[in-house]
Amino acid sequence: MMSVMVGASLVLLAPARQPAPVATIKSVTLLPEMWGEPARRANVLFQDGALATPVPGGTLWTFGDTFTGTRGEDGKPKFTGALSNTMALLPTGSSGWPPKLEYLAAGADGLATPALALLPDEDPKTRRLWPLAGVWLEREERGTRTARAYMFYGLIDVTGPGPWGFRPVGTGLARADKAFGAYTRLAQPDGGKGHWPIDASSIVRKDGYLYMFAPRRFKGEQDLSSGMLVARVPEEKIEDRSSYEFFAGTTPGEGDNAARWVKRVENAAPGADDVWGQASVAWNVYLKRYVLATSSNFFKHDEIQLRVSPSPWGPWTALAPAVGLVKVPERAGEETQLIYCTMLHPELDEDGGRVITLTFCRMLKREWALTNPEGVRIELELSK
Repeated sequence: MMSVMVGASLVLLAPARQPAPVATIKSVTLLPEMWGEPARRANVLFQDGALATPVPGGTLWTFGDTFTGTRGEDGKPKFTGALSNTMALLPTGSSGWPPKLEYLAAGADGLATPALALLPDEDPKTRRLWPLAGVWLEREERGTRTARAYMFYGLIDVTGPGPWGFRPVGTGLARADKAFGAYTRLAQPDGGKGHWPIDASSIVRKDGYLYMFAPRRFKGEQDLSSGMLVARVPEEKIEDRSSYEFFAGTTPGEGDNAARWVKRVENAAPGADDVWGQASVAWNVYLKRYVLATSSNFFKHDEIQLRVSPSPWGPWTALAPAVGLVKVPERAGEETQLIYCTMLHPELDEDGGRVITLTFCRMLKREWALTNPEGVRIELELSK
């Protein structure tokens, strides 16, 4: 375990005529690659993703491409296959690293199984289903209380060998009556030709709305910039594609009503700049702010960026040193190509959110250098 001491501060908003509280990063502790007994029992060797969804009884962790097999006495992997998605539950109150996950399994053997299944017309050789953000919703419907889990997912086509041999072809939405179990994929909108309005990598609940976050090339795919798309939908209308709205900027002087929302994604404005790959947002009780964790880009390939905001749509202010960037050290004898899929895990936070926990995935500069998510803990200090 490696600790990196840093010193940085952020002035947070406060009521007038009162000293502004200051949040200081006291330390950053890097946690080792996530693999242990739960993964061994589930036949999991390598995986990426680790998106978190709070549900009754704990937190779901969902993963994309998962390579299965066993390890010999020398620790070397013996591959048996691959799954395009897997799911695990971290029970409420479970702590420590690596997390004590319980993998979704198909039978008594305990071997990991996908939560999302391919349709009969999808070729398992070329189609992948990568889990995105999820949410558990309970509500009254005509006098009856219903409870359902929802999960966005990416439709991925395999285009060739190697870690870059894929392309996203759309976004789907799936639901389940039991959060930790198999999910049913909802029919694609517009007779199967359309997709859900946002490939959300994070969801925040606030005042009856679901706020969703995803990177987007607002200036086109050829422009070397990427912002954060912020969408919202009333909780009870998550399945209604026409009810989604998109952040389009703020109106000065309007206070809490400053955010403007539009129906067409073409008219949306970035909620934050320099957001690539994935975006993870969660409320932090200690800071009394939302925290935004984002993945690296190709120009800052080995860094994580952290920002905070009083609202889900911004404005976002850098939290960590070096304009919100935390550099991830190299593994011994390896060279990192990209840090991606940086995800907040409030269920692992400590001391009321004073110590926050994140996971991230690492792509190494050698062919098929498969890895598991790693962790980082950031200790905060709030003073006047």
